[in-house]
Amino acid sequence: MTVKIKHWLFEHHLAATGLAVAIIFVLWFSFDSLNTSAFLGGSLASLFGFVHFVAKQHFDETQLFRELFREFNLRYDELNNDLNEIVFGSQDAELTEKEKLLLFDYFNLCAEEYLYFKKGFIFPEVWTAWFNGMRVFASSRRIRRLWKDELKANSYYGFQMPLCEECPLNTHKY
Repeated sequence: MTVKIKHWLFEHHLAATGLAVAIIFVLWFSFDSLNTSAFLGGSLASLFGFVHFVAKQHFDETQLFRELFREFNLRYDELNNDLNEIVFGSQDAELTEKEKLLLFDYFNLCAEEYLYFKKGFIFPEVWTAWFNGMRVFASSRRIRRLWKDELKANSYYGFQMPLCEECPLNTHKY
């Protein structure tokens, strides 16, 4: 199931269940060949089995999300102060080796967040907030130069740093 359908189903599972029950009963009443207890019982049992699966999947993925969210935020917190020094420091100075290593860690973190978002394990609202935060760091010429060099390696799961001059606020690919 695609990520958008999955998130829709997680958000609207009760309405979808009600609609499916209504469809089952309409079919049951409308067609003589379906007006059997076997059809009704089998259809409802299948539907409620599917609903249970969706609810369990949502619960499990919410637990995974919490773990990922916690881990990603801890990793970001370790980098944040040093990243801010790069962003708000001199934009004319060359990056030191220590700063480059820090940025490689940050780029990897962003790419991992993106990968989990694309696979549907990071909620879209969270990804939007993180993506907008990445724009702050992408506003640094020093960081952009390193990122553009890194893109040549194509090793970030398709993640593209939001280069400020190229993308307006709140627009990105899902």
